[in-house]
Amino acid sequence: MLVTIQQIEDQLASTQCEECGYKGCRPYAEAIFSNEADINLCRPGGKRVIANLSKLLGKEPLAPAKPKEAPLIAWVDPARCIGCTLCIQTCPTDAIVGRSKRMHSIITDECSGCRLCIPPCPVDCIEMKDASEAFPKAGDDKWEEERSKKISEWIHIKKERKQQRRSS
Repeated sequence: MLVTIQQIEDQLASTQCEECGYKGCRPYAEAIFSNEADINLCRPGGKRVIANLSKLLGKEPLAPAKPKEAPLIAWVDPARCIGCTLCIQTCPTDAIVGRSKRMHSIITDECSGCRLCIPPCPVDCIEMKDASEAFPKAGDDKWEEERSKKISEWIHIKKERKQQRRSS
């Protein structure tokens, strides 16, 4: 069976976090397709993504390339947030809510910890905090896998909705 770049990309976490060293999931999928990258670089997807890619590509599963860190989630300092909406525009999981010129908040269940919201913030009001404060099971492998899967599914649903709006 011939594997496509799209099939590879569909297995990734789709957070566009760039932690793999590529400018998003599509370029990483292209690198895997052309054997320029290993299948173990997607930290948000973790072991689940490695196992799925291993099966799809007929390759041996590898250990995750990056050491597992304590899971992090974004937090907005309400005293410093000016409501610019730049963080909302960059969040791949729609985990940030708020209106223009109003303080924003993070939906902790949907935050992937990708850190993409931090660079565009003009007032440095976003910090990454230990997820165990919000999620008592953070760090547990089974919980991490379930959360990664949920976030990936949500991102795929978001992509499908966007494509449907474009074709309507």
